[in-house]
Amino acid sequence: MTHLWVSLLRGFSLVAILAISGCGGSGTNQQSTAIDTGGGDTGGGDGSGGGGDDPDPEPEPEPEPSPFNLASADDAIAYRNVIDFIFPPLRDTMNARGLSVYDDIHTLGSMQYDGYMNLVFVVTPAANLMGNASFSVDLDSGATLGNANGFMGVVMDDQGNEQFVDYVGDVVISGGNLDASGYNLQIDGALENGVNTFGVTGQLNGRLFGPNAEALRVIGSKSFFGDDITMTVDGTEIDNGTAGIWATRE
Repeated sequence: MTHLWVSLLRGFSLVAILAISGCGGSGTNQQSTAIDTGGGDTGGGDGSGGGGDDPDPEPEPEPEPSPFNLASADDAIAYRNVIDFIFPPLRDTMNARGLSVYDDIHTLGSMQYDGYMNLVFVVTPAANLMGNASFSVDLDSGATLGNANGFMGVVMDDQGNEQFVDYVGDVVISGGNLDASGYNLQIDGALENGVNTFGVTGQLNGRLFGPNAEALRVIGSKSFFGDDITMTVDGTEIDNGTAGIWATRE
């Protein structure tokens, strides 16, 4: 959402009016008299007092370039549209479709899925990223092949300011197994934002949805309670994070 702030500046000028009025006396006219102080011409020429012109102010220093891969304003708007308007319906309507029945879908062949991958690194520096995921799934065996890229997200710089950045790199989506108990796939990749490199590898588990496998969702976590995936920041493994894919069939 874009907010446009409009500042209205109103200037007020004060005009001083000196009214000199004559007062009528008993037939005697009173006149205003200029008083000569004897100081001669006090103007000193043009009235500048010889002080000269004020020096120009020092120019503001140029801001230091950001070390992050800053995203464009258009990319930021597009990302917010995905987060606010596109991704929630995709996520929320999956359960409404109902779970796919393996016996009904395993003969459908290989299908193409497109959606989003979300990666959350719960650490300092924290990162919450989303990218586009595109991959094929063999609905008999579950064999999966594709990738996720175009990741974007918000980070905090050294001054505590939010920076919206692009992440260079991709996450390979591969492996895959599908049977009556569920579906899983493997992910592996690294993403760099100009300052930090975020890595993820491991298995995501989930289900397919709809009578003809119209959608799928897989999730993995790195926490004290389970290690479906391994997540790193600048090569150091972290203790908490999640990865997930939500996608629909073409």
